[in-house]
Amino acid sequence: MRHSWIVLLAAFALPLLLNGTASALGMRVSPAGALIQDYPPGERHELDLPVTIMNDDDQAHDVNVAAVKPSAVGMKPPTGYSDIPDPGFLTFDHPVVSVPPKGKAIVKMVLAIPAGEGYRNQHWSVVLAVRSQPAKGQMVALALYPRLEIETASAPAERSALWRRATPPLGDLVVTPSTVTLEKLVPGGKRQRVALRVWNNTAKPWQGEVTVIAGAEAAKKEHFGLTGGWSWLPDASWVKPREATFQVKAHDSRELLLDVAAPDAKPTWGGSWEGIVLLKSAEGPAAFARVRLRTIAPKAAP
Repeated sequence: MRHSWIVLLAAFALPLLLNGTASALGMRVSPAGALIQDYPPGERHELDLPVTIMNDDDQAHDVNVAAVKPSAVGMKPPTGYSDIPDPGFLTFDHPVVSVPPKGKAIVKMVLAIPAGEGYRNQHWSVVLAVRSQPAKGQMVALALYPRLEIETASAPAERSALWRRATPPLGDLVVTPSTVTLEKLVPGGKRQRVALRVWNNTAKPWQGEVTVIAGAEAAKKEHFGLTGGWSWLPDASWVKPREATFQVKAHDSRELLLDVAAPDAKPTWGGSWEGIVLLKSAEGPAAFARVRLRTIAPKAAP
């Protein structure tokens, strides 16, 4: 069974990008980066996006492909993401592949996340370590490190509401549900309340700011990718957190309330909009939730 969870990102690869391809000397790798969303724990799937390794040299190269934590290669995950807990969740059909001169090789990726509620609502980062083995007579090996961001399926809102009986999700700071969708939102209508829960699984109290990321430029600044089929929220005022600063005790959780409404303007009618509710601290971890709004024309309202 195949699913389309992948959004290509052209900004998350080192050391150089050429048309969405990571490049180093005589080797190129595609994709340069990708966002994998809504991935269900407890399932195993071959991703629709293989790794393509292109060899620009006149001699063949043997290339190793492995998944590693960003911290293992000196990379820092984007805001709100953390190192994948086990790089072994991502495997390859050919961990070592021979790439012919002026040719290419394709490596398939399989993602398998363990079952369990704790694996929902997760935002992880994993690096593809693509490293060539030095050819005979060579001392230099090539290496590229494109990065993938993985967002696991969100727990249903009603499940998150039963938080007192719930097992805390994995991670230092986690928002549940990690994705909220409001359907048939009437522009100019009454504000709707959305309840999120913020879990602090660390041994220290967490304190930080709650902001709403709207618009492509603001999202790009924080390195957030957009879900396919949605547009960035035009204005952050559509989603208003009731607390601009937020605190959670150590090993505890708290409810975070949002007031959501869309203005009555024709450009907002019939749209599919996505924004990011970001919790960010100067010292502690960061976390976020995606808020998606589908609007209808007021005249079509029931």
